[in-house]
Amino acid sequence: MRTNPLYRPVDQMRPEYDCSGSPTSVLDLVHAQFKRRMSFASFTEDAFRCLVLMMEEAFSLWPDDVRLRIELAMALLQFRPDQSSLMRACALTDGVSADGELGANLLRVRYLTKRMLAHSAVRNDTLPDRINWAVNNRCPMVCRGCYNTFLPDQLDIREAELALDRICALGVKNLIVSGGDPILWPEIQRFLSYASSRGFRIGLDTTGYSLTMELLSTIRPHLSYLGLPIDGSSPHIQNLVRRTGDRDVLARVFQAIDACQIYGVPVKINTIVSRHNISDLYNIGETIRRFPYIRRWSLFQWWPLRSTLAMRNALAVTDSEFDAAIDGLSKLEFPGQINGKRSSEREFSHVFVQNNGQITTFGGREEEEFLLGHILRDDLRAIFNSPALDKRTAKFLPTRRFAQQSVSLSSDDGPNIVAA
Repeated sequence: MRTNPLYRPVDQMRPEYDCSGSPTSVLDLVHAQFKRRMSFASFTEDAFRCLVLMMEEAFSLWPDDVRLRIELAMALLQFRPDQSSLMRACALTDGVSADGELGANLLRVRYLTKRMLAHSAVRNDTLPDRINWAVNNRCPMVCRGCYNTFLPDQLDIREAELALDRICALGVKNLIVSGGDPILWPEIQRFLSYASSRGFRIGLDTTGYSLTMELLSTIRPHLSYLGLPIDGSSPHIQNLVRRTGDRDVLARVFQAIDACQIYGVPVKINTIVSRHNISDLYNIGETIRRFPYIRRWSLFQWWPLRSTLAMRNALAVTDSEFDAAIDGLSKLEFPGQINGKRSSEREFSHVFVQNNGQITTFGGREEEEFLLGHILRDDLRAIFNSPALDKRTAKFLPTRRFAQQSVSLSSDDGPNIVAA
């Protein structure tokens, strides 16, 4: 078997984060630092804290700089937003006008501020139904549009177990484990075993590239399902988005599905719907419906986080295109459930734990990830009540995907297509 290098993407999608060239003024330096905030190296609590302090100091010197006002307001929204920072963002953008791209950014900041204020006005103690946790910062492939930040600091296994204890104490019991690729984390078996012992129902999202029969036999008792990515009915289409040094990515996924059938592990297929594969979805469905242990097929509209304009032009599909493609699957004789989810329906819904313990959520645009706190150092109930989280979204609603149910292998009425 050929081996594959472990990738840690370093701002592969946004090379302009490097901000090459020397700033000509202090204000230019501040603008450059704001531009870097979404780079993997800068998307940390310490970096954001320093950025906000720097920007506030600059604002005291240049209060009439419209761009600075808008950028400072956005930084306040992205770093531990609360009632105070939301009111500050309102004050910074009140009475301000701008044209062109700056004007569009101003409107977006105002919209986000208004939305978060509305969330904060109806705060309650509703807990998320499930938490996404990217436990590992390594992966055997580089995917166009990946939203994992691959932070250099990694929680060790004891810290991860303490974090599981904290989540469990609140009563959250559904856990989606991802990465990078979580099965490449040396501690993954101990992590899953401990989570299972604490009563968590676990979905494991892996690339399938490095899954072995031996590993699957060991972790099988801890899993409610295994999530695997299929983005094309052919190796060529699959490799347009999921890139490795090899060309057998799709074959590896099929091998993983076969292994799940042997060990009785239900499978959930994840498909990112982009310009590359939107015309191939029916073919994907025809390809995967022959596997009896696939009980759910989730299709997600491509998300533009940290993407360039060129990438968005190449990959993005509109809401209407996405909806039409999902509707086109209604005649497919698929034995499980088909789930289609627009990007806008996923905004501000994720409680996403990064590999270093930071907790974030996502907006729907390319520069919108929001730092909410840390899984070990902060009050989790307060984090779950962040105004950045929309508790009307799917992640706060109960799901049946963790129930160990058998999969019907035939259907007279076609697939069950749902929106959540």
